[in-house]
Amino acid sequence: MLIKKYLIIDGIKIMLKRLIAVAIFAMLVYLGFLATGEYRAGQKYLDSKYYDKAIAQWTPLAEGENKLPFITTVIGLFDYQVKAQQKVASIYMYRDDGNTNPEKALELFQLAAKGGNEIAQFTLAQEYSNSISADPQGKKRIPVYAKDMVLADMWIKVALLQKTKKSRKYETYIRLYEKEMSAEDIAKATSLSEACYESKFQNCGY
Repeated sequence: MLIKKYLIIDGIKIMLKRLIAVAIFAMLVYLGFLATGEYRAGQKYLDSKYYDKAIAQWTPLAEGENKLPFITTVIGLFDYQVKAQQKVASIYMYRDDGNTNPEKALELFQLAAKGGNEIAQFTLAQEYSNSISADPQGKKRIPVYAKDMVLADMWIKVALLQKTKKSRKYETYIRLYEKEMSAEDIAKATSLSEACYESKFQNCGY
């Protein structure tokens, strides 16, 4: 009977620990949801094509103004700085009201790419390959970067190394890029991509 009693007590203690852990996690999620209201407001502006309002909403986050609860940032939850950089960059690049700014967009894409954002990394690959998308109004857009297939191949391989759902897409682009490249340049791009990934995206390029 005594052993059974201790087993019941241990079971209750384990259950209480699990409940406390779940409660703490739920509280962090709730705090994060409240604190990211400004980020979500930016998305609403973007969905309604209020581009300037979305930029104004997201720029403070993109520049490092973090209003999130300290504990959520410490444990790596809800850090939206890199995501905000990519969102603002995308608006500058793809807005359809004639007020695009590719130069500013690419500055932010560079920051987001070095923060590990795979969308930004893919965008840089397209820019360096000069496989750029058309202007939102259908006009031909002049590339900002000089064509550099080594850097294009590097960035697309960096995105691939993150092993996301878009990996098959990146593999397709790698095959396209490497049709234009020598074996030596392919090897160089591979080496650069590995160095970039291993340095957590800080040592990327020549």
